[in-house]
Amino acid sequence: MQTPVSGLICFKMSNDILSLQLQEYKRRGQFSSESDLQNRTQHEENNYEDIDWNVINILSDNELSTLSIKLSKSKRSEKDWTIIKELLKGKEMFTFVANSNVPWISSIEGIALEKEALLVYTNKTDLQIHLEELYISGDIPTEVNIKSYLFEDILQIAKKHNTIVLFDITNNKDRRYMSYIPSENVIKAGFLV
Repeated sequence: MQTPVSGLICFKMSNDILSLQLQEYKRRGQFSSESDLQNRTQHEENNYEDIDWNVINILSDNELSTLSIKLSKSKRSEKDWTIIKELLKGKEMFTFVANSNVPWISSIEGIALEKEALLVYTNKTDLQIHLEELYISGDIPTEVNIKSYLFEDILQIAKKHNTIVLFDITNNKDRRYMSYIPSENVIKAGFLV
């Protein structure tokens, strides 16, 4: 299992994403010296909007669109599920850990656990929406620890703890979401009720 990357943030994923991005830069050798890397790090920490999201192995806008289209169908064929699984394979998913004021928010192995389900996000927008919802309701503080895990590692942790995984959950009840049921070893789609 890959070690997750994490960072302390205030509803910006800059520190965590920065860590992922800098790891990628180091692997690709895009800096000639450590001082170049430190200069870029300082710039990125102070300028969240300049982060190059394409460097990180997350779903692209096109992949997110395809995922949304496949999930919004009233019935999904086996081919649709194969496409969904291929889209998620080897991709980083986001989650969070917060010092919550409420007992129903905790974590398992660094993955958010809310009302007995692991919460992960395929994109930063839905994660931020959910964190803002939790903050507004007073359930979490402004600073939370954002982590990223490979899709496969999340499924492995869910199996180990026999815990359902919910993907991209927000309070939007008109949208389909995905869930992974470890006891059945299956990914399903549904509506939030």
